[in-house]
Amino acid sequence: MVLAMSFSCLAVLSNFSLLNYFVSHLAVLTLIVLLSTSASALYKRLGILSLFSILLGVSIIGPIQKLQLQGSFYYGGDVGFYQDTLLSLAKYSAYSAQITPLITLILNGLLLVFAFTMLLYLFTSRLKGMPPIYLYLTVLVCSATIVQHYWLGTLYLIDRAAIFLYPLVILSFAQGITVLHNRFSHTLLLVVLVPLMMNVITKVNLHKTALWYFDAHTETVLQRLNKEGKDNNRKVHLDFSWPFQSAIAYYYTAEKYDHLELVKNQEHREALNPNADVYLYLSNSLEKVGYEAAQQLILGSHGDTLFSYPSEGIYVLKIMKAIE
Repeated sequence: MVLAMSFSCLAVLSNFSLLNYFVSHLAVLTLIVLLSTSASALYKRLGILSLFSILLGVSIIGPIQKLQLQGSFYYGGDVGFYQDTLLSLAKYSAYSAQITPLITLILNGLLLVFAFTMLLYLFTSRLKGMPPIYLYLTVLVCSATIVQHYWLGTLYLIDRAAIFLYPLVILSFAQGITVLHNRFSHTLLLVVLVPLMMNVITKVNLHKTALWYFDAHTETVLQRLNKEGKDNNRKVHLDFSWPFQSAIAYYYTAEKYDHLELVKNQEHREALNPNADVYLYLSNSLEKVGYEAAQQLILGSHGDTLFSYPSEGIYVLKIMKAIE
């Protein structure tokens, strides 16, 4: 119990969205203690659970209050658990920025298989006295996000904030098929694994992630612009769409670009610096973080396209003033 609670607390300290897991984990452990612990050890074990809860609360209350004051809890959805949490996990698992009919179909199919397996498991495990611990955890975690939305007004967890649901669902499914007949369990495994394996085979890559796909060529862009400046014996002044800011800052600091200078306005990220002669433009909007590609000022001020990566929506543009 001590080890389980320790890891649960560490998980929260690494990612605050795992508070949903911690609360669910605490509820399951409390239920187990109440149902299976002798009277002599009951208060001791409840005391351990309470101690971990208090220590975690004291550790995170300060950072959470600061994040709340700064308005940092903006990342999430407000439509529904299925539409925001489940569909976001499904679409990014398929490396898609959009929700397609095929993604919805596959998600619904997997949910049906999962529900069917869990119903069979609940019926069979009752006869064998095997409690579905992982299923309890999964249901409680999902319920916690829904209750928080209506009770506290929090946003539904999406994509990377909800990624911990993956292992919970997988563990629930794995526990579910253990009580089934071998032939039947093998069939269910094939139904689940085949589409997942096909997705991995067709989508796997080693150069970009699903969420930050636009950073796939950032280093290459900086190298090419620096080389162009070197070839023409001048400094290239680069402005860019603000989603590139973190990656550009990293590469620009890590490497030496003698013929490249960043002129991004740090105070107004939507502004277009008049001293720039090249602009790195992201043509795809990022709705959850407020980037609207169609409203960027560069669209009325650019000339030729130097080079581009259309599959990621990345365009390196000359600024009109620089070529007049």
